[in-house]
Amino acid sequence: MTTTAITLLLVSALAHAYWNLRSKQADPSISTFFLAMGTPFMAALLMFAIAPQLFINLPPAAFGWLLLSSIFRALYFSALAVTYQNDDMTAVYPIVRAVPILIVTLVSLLLGRSHAFSVVSLAGMLLVFGGCFLVPLDRRSADPQTYLTRQNALILLAAVGIAGFMLVDDAALRILRTCECLHGSNLVISTVSILLSFSGAFFWLGLGMLLSPKQRTNLRRVTKRQIGSSLLTGLIISVTYLLVLIALAHVRDVSYATAFRQASIVIGLLLCVVFLKEKPGGYRVAGTLIIFVGLVMVALG
Repeated sequence: MTTTAITLLLVSALAHAYWNLRSKQADPSISTFFLAMGTPFMAALLMFAIAPQLFINLPPAAFGWLLLSSIFRALYFSALAVTYQNDDMTAVYPIVRAVPILIVTLVSLLLGRSHAFSVVSLAGMLLVFGGCFLVPLDRRSADPQTYLTRQNALILLAAVGIAGFMLVDDAALRILRTCECLHGSNLVISTVSILLSFSGAFFWLGLGMLLSPKQRTNLRRVTKRQIGSSLLTGLIISVTYLLVLIALAHVRDVSYATAFRQASIVIGLLLCVVFLKEKPGGYRVAGTLIIFVGLVMVALG
């Protein structure tokens, strides 16, 4: 991994942990994430009004991948909202961030990209993955049954959403980088990709609002109390992922970016201690140290 990629991913990890902390503190719900996606949706409308050629001339295949990305992203936000309603951030966040490493790496290997991985980097990814699963065992027995709950099924669903949109966005970017209408600019390509995918997520979450009377009622409540905070969170989420997409142009495989983003777990744990006053025990400390070692191996590999 290049220094540019590492820097972008570390800043992104900090921002990611921060917006998750904001979401956890602000009565998380599907409605809050729907409002948050309103920020990139409005930005997409503004950008389309200023430079419509950036969207009109895109290859149909790119639109297809970004539509699928928006579905995965809506799935992720929906599952994340429900899990944050029912559990601590320190129990949810590590697993949601860990599982995509394994999924994305396995898919990359199945697609014949084994040449992109060194032994050191693969070992580092396994350490990150293992360390993330130690963290939630704090104050619990180290029993496999700990993970076999409905809550963890939802956490796994959120993780699948992350892995899905990371893989799909990578495929979309490979197409968009060949599109002459985007002038080969990594920033423009990444911005267009994010605005379309996030706008799609805004649509799918909005559809969920329409189909659920409970969510419509909650949306009215959230809009009155925290629309400004939700829109700001949407801006942070957008910038966070923009940094990730820019970094993808500087890594050999999307799995490297997925693994190194897990620095947010260490940052998130520290934020939880400072702002949520949570006290990590032995499992979480050990897991955090293992994650750190794994991240160093990924960077060196």
